Amino acid sequence: FIYAISSLGLVYLINKFPEHKEKFKLSYLGVPDFQRKIRSFPTGKYVVLTVSNIAEIKRLHLMIKIMNILPKDKFKWIHIGDGKPELSNPIKELVASSPIDCEFLGHFQAKQIHDFYNQTDILCFVNLSYMEGVPVSIMESIMHGIPCIATNVGGTSELIVHNSNGYLIDQDFDPCYVASLIEELSSNSELWLK
Repeated sequence: FIYAISSLGLVYLINKFPEHKEKFKLSYLGVPDFQRKIRSFPTGKYVVLTVSNIAEIKRLHLMIKIMNILPKDKFKWIHIGDGKPELSNPIKELVASSPIDCEFLGHFQAKQIHDFYNQTDILCFVNLSYMEGVPVSIMESIMHGIPCIATNVGGTSELIVHNSNGYLIDQDFDPCYVASLIEELSSNSELWLK
């Protein structure tokens, strides 16, 4: 058998190789059920989290644009993950030359990520990738009760229900629109606690 990790992937395989459709199965990925804290609406400076490798496909340069739109005294961007110096250094230099509050924490193991979620008040998780499978980083965020804002690519829509556990945005989104979603989450605890 060949296992697809999303419905989208399964449909692609069946359409591409209809003569072998009985050999294709769907098997979602998952995340371990780490103990998680009961969440309440975050207070203080709002943390906007991204978790990914620093790679072109993740479009972290657009996160810098989004954070530059938001009030600097109200929001902080934290990124978990790293990449090759030729990709990560330019992103870090862009951040250093801007007025945004940002912290790059580097690579974490899965348990470290879950510990971070339990120790940190996080307003939302953001994924701006232009291509995805079924992102484990979004699964982790949802498991911890964090609203997600993510591009509607790959299997992301199989995880995020728009206006319920987060927001799906167009692949070619306007950074001002994403900034407005983040601000909306920060000013509406009922929306955040859905």
